[in-house]
Amino acid sequence: MTEGKHCSVCNKVLVAQETVAAAGHKWDSGKVVKEPTEEETGIRRYTCVNCKKTNDKTIPTLKHEHKYTDEVTAPTCTEKGYTTHTCVCGESYVDSYVDALGHTEEILAAKDATCEETGLTEGKKCSVCETILVEQNVVAAKGHTEVILAAKDATCEEAGLTEGKKCSVCEKVLVAQNAVEAKGHTEAIDAAKEATCTETGLTEGKHCSVCEKVLVAQTTVEAKGHTEAIDAAKEATCTETGLTEGKHCSVCEIVLVAQEETPVIDHVYGDWSTTKEPTRKEEGSEERACSVCGDKDVKSIAKLEGMSIAVIIAIVVAGIAVVAVVAIIVIKKTVAKKRS
Repeated sequence: MTEGKHCSVCNKVLVAQETVAAAGHKWDSGKVVKEPTEEETGIRRYTCVNCKKTNDKTIPTLKHEHKYTDEVTAPTCTEKGYTTHTCVCGESYVDSYVDALGHTEEILAAKDATCEETGLTEGKKCSVCETILVEQNVVAAKGHTEVILAAKDATCEEAGLTEGKKCSVCEKVLVAQNAVEAKGHTEAIDAAKEATCTETGLTEGKHCSVCEKVLVAQTTVEAKGHTEAIDAAKEATCTETGLTEGKHCSVCEIVLVAQEETPVIDHVYGDWSTTKEPTRKEEGSEERACSVCGDKDVKSIAKLEGMSIAVIIAIVVAGIAVVAVVAIIVIKKTVAKKRS
């Protein structure tokens, strides 16, 4: 059709369209959309390059050619092996035979009989096809060998057990042991210990009088420490030593600060006074007193100077005697010289 025109309001044709003759299809080389097989035809589809219209043409079926699939059957212990060739059309043939392999012996281990289970004798089988070559025979079960499971006495905390039985071979329990309840603790008091000045104390505790386990632990109470008391100092006097201040514990009496002895002090004497006048025959004496303690210090006074008549006579007599002795000695020496 050629181009035309009309009024969009009243639709009146302003320029009429004229018919143009068909140009005819122009087909491409075609495309196979379904491949033919030996059983079914195929399809080749042609498309117009101008209008895209398609036109399908049949492709004849293919001529049959045998295509074999090979399946190998392996030989077994008792049968030969072979290869089977099969075509999709169902035709087949067999060739390539292989001799049977024969059995491969495998030992079937003997199984010892247990207390409750039967055993087996040794046997043989083929490890490939599992055929039994030597049958295994059943061996009767041995039965249990009983041993006693000793009873266990219950303790304060641990349960006990009744007597039981088991098999000494397989350990199976033949007579079960029953639990015996624990006895529980028997409480005994651990007396408290009072703390002293220097030693710790203990709180009251508890233990089991049977197993000795501590049920309530005793805790340490700190030592109280000393209670100081003053030991008063004592002043030294003229006649007695003194003491320094000390300390002791008023509870346990232990000395905390020892008192030390201080020496006696010197007397405080007054002036000397004569208590006995000296003479030419006798000494005199004088004394002084301590103003603190009244102690008296006494000393002697020398006799008066000059000698009495008796003394003078005694001295003269003694002198005469000495002279006489000396004269006698001289005379003796003189006589001795003359004789010699």
